[in-house]
This record gives sequence, structure tokens and C-alpha cells, in this order.
Amino acid sequence: MRLEFISIVSCAILLAWTSDVSGQAANEVRALNIQALQLNQKGQFVQALELAVKALRLSSGILGPEHLVTAECLNSLGEIFYSLGVALSKPGIVGNIFDRIEREGVRGVCSS
Repeated sequence: MRLEFISIVSCAILLAWTSDVSGQAANEVRALNIQALQLNQKGQFVQALELAVKALRLSSGILGPEHLVTAECLNSLGEIFYSLGVALSKPGIVGNIFDRIEREGVRGVCSS
């Protein structure tokens, strides 16, 4: 009986801690995302794209690819790409953009 109680309490503590950690991560990612959008509005596209990519990587790595904050990051990237005039309607263009960012870096994508 005592062992079951300890197990239940341990699980509750672990769940509370995990929730707190993911909440903190979500807040940090959202802060990066907001900064990226502010830079985009100021026309500082390279810096905006760098922050947006960083936010997306953090969000998908920590919170997971299906998390709402990850979707917000993707939306922000779409806004920045739109500002840059990158056509996102072509099939596979998002994957191609990320491949280019990996190969050329953000500055290389923004200059072409």
C-alpha cells in the first residue's frame, strides 16, 4: 500500500514538473517568435528569419511537431517568407527552403 502511494505521488510530481518545463519552453519559444515578427515588420528579414528558424527548431525539438506553439512558429515563418517574396504555393517549397537554409544559411536564402 505504501509503495503504491509513493508511486502515485512520484508520478504526480513528475507530471507537474514536466508540465512546468514545457510551459516554460513554450513561453521562451513564443518570445523568440514575437521578436522574429517584430524584426520582420521593421524590414530586418535576415535577423527575423534566423530567430524564426531557431524558434521552430526549439519548439519542434522540445514541444513536438504537433504542438500549437510549433504551428505558430511555422505561421511566423510563412509571414517572413511572404515578406521576402518567397512563393510558398509550390509543392515541397517549405522543405526546399529548409534544405537551402541548411546548405546556404539564412543569409544565403535571403540574398537570392
